[in-house]
Amino acid sequence: MENKKVNILLVDDNPHFRKAIKEFLEKNSDFKVIGEANNGREMLEFICNESPDITIMDVFMPVMDGVEASKKTHEQFPNKKIIALTTHVGPVYTQLLKENGLRGCVLKENVHKEIVQAINTAMNNGYFYDGMPSNIPPIID
Repeated sequence: MENKKVNILLVDDNPHFRKAIKEFLEKNSDFKVIGEANNGREMLEFICNESPDITIMDVFMPVMDGVEASKKTHEQFPNKKIIALTTHVGPVYTQLLKENGLRGCVLKENVHKEIVQAINTAMNNGYFYDGMPSNIPPIID
């Protein structure tokens, strides 16, 4: 019997980056990208109509950024799993992500090294911050 694939929604305003991540993820037989969105508003529309197992989302986007989108998603669908992708990381952004229910954060420069582990960790109800998986929810300061 075949294992169920992890259905993924990719959200990033850069279509070239989305394409590259999609191609990378779909080389893994456990993953299937079922949708793409340009911004947080499109992400919310998709999640309301479809059921991705996990959303991989840029933090900085036009229309609705990743922090706002994750907050709204978490309010409506508290069990949805989201991992942030970002070029910037720091205590303020990490804190905002944690407060809004994200399962993890991966720097875009480390995406090829860390995204598979981050997805697998989140799918097992863990958390992935600072390049490290954990089963303990992050501390919100």
